[in-house]
Amino acid sequence: MSVSSKFCKIRKLSFCFMFFYLSTALASNLPHREFNVTRQSGWYRFASADHDVLKCISFNTWGLPISLHGHDQKDRFERMPDSLLNVGADILCLQETFHPVLRNGIINKLTADYYFKGDYRCDQSVLGIIQKDCRGGLMTFSKFPVVSEEFYPFPSIEGISIVEKIGAKGFLFSVIDMDGKKLNIVNTHLYAGEDQNSEHKRLQQILFMKKKLAEIPEYYLFPTILMGDLNTTHPTIISDERTHVKSEIYPILTSDLDFADSCIEVCENDFTYNGKLNYYIKSKANLQKLDYCMFKNQKGTYKLQLLSQSLAFHYNSFLSDHFGLRVEFKINNNDFLESIDEFVIRY
Repeated sequence: MSVSSKFCKIRKLSFCFMFFYLSTALASNLPHREFNVTRQSGWYRFASADHDVLKCISFNTWGLPISLHGHDQKDRFERMPDSLLNVGADILCLQETFHPVLRNGIINKLTADYYFKGDYRCDQSVLGIIQKDCRGGLMTFSKFPVVSEEFYPFPSIEGISIVEKIGAKGFLFSVIDMDGKKLNIVNTHLYAGEDQNSEHKRLQQILFMKKKLAEIPEYYLFPTILMGDLNTTHPTIISDERTHVKSEIYPILTSDLDFADSCIEVCENDFTYNGKLNYYIKSKANLQKLDYCMFKNQKGTYKLQLLSQSLAFHYNSFLSDHFGLRVEFKINNNDFLESIDEFVIRY
């Protein structure tokens, strides 16, 4: 372990102890309460307090618009809708749902339990032989009503691959109404590729997203959760065994756009693209964190506080070449407690 890594861990522990001390001091001056947990409107509500838990899932479904050997599309597409329903997420952000069979299966299974706004059954023909969706392979489902949704396709980039042209990626911006509390959801899938040229294309896509977000009034009014397959290297992955191109987009997201990452330091249990475990990945040495969840609070409204992050769909019969990403947030109206939590997360 490097000196910087040791320092990082010591610093995190120090902040955690500080947070525990402050929380205990505050709690000692508060009256005792019994918290009864009930399921209501798709999330866990603590009946005696204004604390709520919101469970979000991001998942690259590997639903390519063409059938390729070894992809087991028939089997995976049949199992996936039930798996998505049974995971019990409040927010589902899906990528690579290009294939009409997969999309229709998901819609048919989730319609009774989830809201969605876009015309996800829309098909378009590519080269007269491929049928794909109209929203860059993206689908966002919510246990709460979806007030609005807009798809922003990424502009054409010089030198883009034919696969990316067919994918026609972009980002979905959805506004969700959680019993009067509005929440923005950004669902996206960036350019694929491990070289510096691919990373530069992702940078152009993120700069386009930054420009468009600045034009959306709701972005400045409500908290925002950004989820998706960013195809970029997390800055803490720097060992000799994992030689990756340095991310150009991560600083834009976390500094310029001021998003907080749900994963501040990657460990073995954070790889959403894991060749050691997932038999759909050819190279067993391929360990990557491609899927992310980031969040951003706004002043004058409720706060999102990160509770946990873990993998989803990572056991037994795999549904995709990716694992899902599960992130849970606490909905909190207490600005002081939130500021302590965010301080610990960021530093």
